[in-house]
Amino acid sequence: MRALSYHTDVLDQPGPLTVRAVFERAWHLHAANGMVVTISTTPYDGPLGIRIAGMLPGDIQPGTTAHIRGTRLTVGPHVVDLSAAAPWNPLREPRPCLPLRPEVCEHTAPDPVVRARAEVLYDALVAADEAAIRAAVRGLIGLGPGLTPAGDDVLVGVLPSPPIQRVRAKASLLGERSALLSHVALSHAWARGNSVVGSQGGPRGDWGGPRGDWGGRSGDLQSPACSSIGVCFPPYSPPPLRVPRHVGKRDARDHHGAGAGDSKSPLRPFYDAGHMLVDIVVAEMAHRTTALSRTLLLYAARGVAVQPLLDVLWTGGEEASVARLVAIGHTSGRDMLAGAALAARLATGGTCGTAVVGST
Repeated sequence: MRALSYHTDVLDQPGPLTVRAVFERAWHLHAANGMVVTISTTPYDGPLGIRIAGMLPGDIQPGTTAHIRGTRLTVGPHVVDLSAAAPWNPLREPRPCLPLRPEVCEHTAPDPVVRARAEVLYDALVAADEAAIRAAVRGLIGLGPGLTPAGDDVLVGVLPSPPIQRVRAKASLLGERSALLSHVALSHAWARGNSVVGSQGGPRGDWGGPRGDWGGRSGDLQSPACSSIGVCFPPYSPPPLRVPRHVGKRDARDHHGAGAGDSKSPLRPFYDAGHMLVDIVVAEMAHRTTALSRTLLLYAARGVAVQPLLDVLWTGGEEASVARLVAIGHTSGRDMLAGAALAARLATGGTCGTAVVGST
């Protein structure tokens, strides 16, 4: 099988892999670390995805063993050669985002139950109420049928958006360690048999993967480390935050001042809510949804999602990028767009068309 492109993290998945689901246009392979590699004929890239030319063979059954050796993935009698395929990793070349256009910012989930629970999450985030955020996340994770439930898709749209990713960057610049980064680093280290606990008691190394996919070299925190939407972690110094219009200029300081991270800042509840959301999603997803959805949620929390969603964030909801996103699945693309819109509204005080926190 000829591969067109692949997520570079595929090469780091511990084997052997096992085929768990087979569809006409996609195979889902479970790695030993619980992550899911997807081989598909889709026209877009995504987390742990491999795109191939033509059709998938029809002779593969669930339970088939697969192995990754170098740039070759063997699935039963078939070999996928990745050596000539285009590598995809948006974390390596982060791009800034634009504020979502008003008509995109107002988008909501098509299912009324999902839409209502998404609004519950919005209210909980506005209130920065940890118990309410946890309850709202539990109400969304696993909500809906299929391998990627609609409620999960909404969260996948929220997590990589500029407001949430800027929150994570600000937290790191303030010297705080997150459960998310510890979880990712430890899971990868477990697969490699390496220690990731440094002398300061926090995660070290590449901040999320053996290939340095936070933007720096593996094991080197002196290199810049950026998410796919242009939000960077230490030692990089991001530009000053763009804050909602209802927040005074004296509170819109960059990381050299107290700014939004200061306990007296009116933006502090928003930052606390962002911390809570990412850590709660990572904690709650373990036993509440499918392995494929857990993979997508974990990557979304790191700023990585399917390319059409990233295109929407990068272009501010340019019409063609929105069309590509909403075409995904039955409602998956529309639910992800609803999540991105929710995050944009959160950062602008409930309005659309104003500057988004963390956009550049």
